[in-house]
Amino acid sequence: MDMKKFLSLLFLLAFVNRSPAPVAMNSTNGVFALMISGTNAMILLKNPTNQAFSPSYLMYPSYGGIWLGTNFAGGGAGGSIAMPVEGRIQWKDGSFIWGIGSHGSQSSSNPTDGRMLINGAKGMSLTVGANGDGQIGTTLSTNNETWGMQYADDFGNSHLWQFKTSLNGDPARAALHGRHSPVNSYADTDGYAQSPTWNTFPTVGFLTAGRKVWTIDTDVNTNSGFYLYGRTTQARSAVVSTNTAIDFAGPYLQDISPSNTSVSFSLSNLRVGATNYISKLLYIHSGVSTLTILWPTNISWPTNVSTPGLGPTNLTPGQILRVPLESVGATNISVVCPSVSYIDDTSIYDQDALTYFTSVLNNGGGILTVAQKLALNAFVVERKASNVWTTAEYIAPFIGGSSNAHAVYLKGSGSITWSNAPTHDANGVTFNGSTQFGNTGFIPSAASVYSLNSALLCIVIPTASATNIGSSKYYTGVIGANNGRASIYRNNASSLGQQGLNFTGGSGAFLFFPDERGVYLYTRTGSTAQKAYFWQRTTAIGSSADGTATDATTSVASPDSAIYIGGRNSSSAVDSPAAYTLCGWEVGSGLTDAQALSVRNAWARLQNTLGR
Repeated sequence: MDMKKFLSLLFLLAFVNRSPAPVAMNSTNGVFALMISGTNAMILLKNPTNQAFSPSYLMYPSYGGIWLGTNFAGGGAGGSIAMPVEGRIQWKDGSFIWGIGSHGSQSSSNPTDGRMLINGAKGMSLTVGANGDGQIGTTLSTNNETWGMQYADDFGNSHLWQFKTSLNGDPARAALHGRHSPVNSYADTDGYAQSPTWNTFPTVGFLTAGRKVWTIDTDVNTNSGFYLYGRTTQARSAVVSTNTAIDFAGPYLQDISPSNTSVSFSLSNLRVGATNYISKLLYIHSGVSTLTILWPTNISWPTNVSTPGLGPTNLTPGQILRVPLESVGATNISVVCPSVSYIDDTSIYDQDALTYFTSVLNNGGGILTVAQKLALNAFVVERKASNVWTTAEYIAPFIGGSSNAHAVYLKGSGSITWSNAPTHDANGVTFNGSTQFGNTGFIPSAASVYSLNSALLCIVIPTASATNIGSSKYYTGVIGANNGRASIYRNNASSLGQQGLNFTGGSGAFLFFPDERGVYLYTRTGSTAQKAYFWQRTTAIGSSADGTATDATTSVASPDSAIYIGGRNSSSAVDSPAAYTLCGWEVGSGLTDAQALSVRNAWARLQNTLGR
């Protein structure tokens, strides 16, 4: 359609209220031409099928031509202008509005899926009146709209700077605010996480301040810069590898947990240019073993750290090394301050071990040493790997050297209550054989893992303990109000004994050892099946028990009172206490021979590592 015919259509609008009737109508080459009486106006209607003209053709626009004063949704007269696909309105200066039917991923076969292009030949303005409110985009939270500003880079490539919107239940409204002061010579851009609210015009400024996050200050004097008003969150990457690139184009923090006992570093994506500066931070975890580190030769280290080009070459177990780096130019890297290693509680420890460390600290037991943490963590990991972690209900490892630390369970609820101040040190807890004991708080009849026909009672005695403590002395045990029993004791100078796991009288089989230092396990695996195991302290890990004994005493009742250590609980009083040192205590479910060996191996390895 040429400009003359288009202007004729616009001229027709001046006469819509006169309801003129067409006086002439012709159809030529698939186009209807309608002349309006009393005017020179003409409507051109595309007729793609060369069909005979019908009044209904005017009622329901087919988007084959331009329709003025139509109702494009339901047909008939209305206040709309209907345009065909690729329809375009153009002004003499070159400005135009154009409905593009196909653009990129847009579909030309679906007119509702096109792109609208508004072009100002020399410029374009969208304005609102005083106290007005302009909007780009819809208010629908399901639209997930994307708006872009298109630009070309130095190489002529086209790019989009995009704004994406999605409600996602967040009431905050982000905002950009430009400020300019010709008096003070600044032009600032403010970024808001929560938009401010304007005062009513002509009052200047904000009614509410909003929540400003950043400002780009372009002061023409000396105060230009970038200002932050909240926390700064920088990206972190977690790397598990033996060959690791220090990536200066990646996240600021590289958190590295080598997959072996050595790690080799290289440098990547250094920014070319003598005036460039990029900072980088490394966290390196040694894990449970000593870590060997090989650095690139073009890193310059402070002289008080190591020989330049080498850096820290070894990191001991349970440590985290913090290394700040700065890249200046294309090849030179410098460490701006000495790298520092810290105790690493962030990644190498099992969660149950971490929980224990925290419980010791919260109970006033202080911070365990790295060696103690590594040893305890290895104990937990070994128990889980051997499938004898869940067989335990309560485990007391007595690590930390104080009453508060020794009162904490590695596994189990509550804590041990000490009476009459037993001695606590690196070897465990030592009782005087008369008044000192500990109340474990564990009541067998109320247990969840320990049960009537599946039960375990275990003690671990270190090398530093006294030996052959006399006759009828209880290391640990209880006789409940229901007469149910669970005890391990020294029978006489030559034998160790056990008094029930859940029976009501007598003693089980004896093990004939005058030296009780080692691991003693007493387990029930059925109503008439009990077995005792004893490994001496010096017996090699993995070896069979130095002595075993079985008995068929029938289970009758699980004790309904708490088990004591340092003696036996009888009517809430310590009975037949023993003078010895205890470095491990455990209760749980019954064990097979293989499980008993696994439990002993883990306990023995823990004591070996701790030197007790």
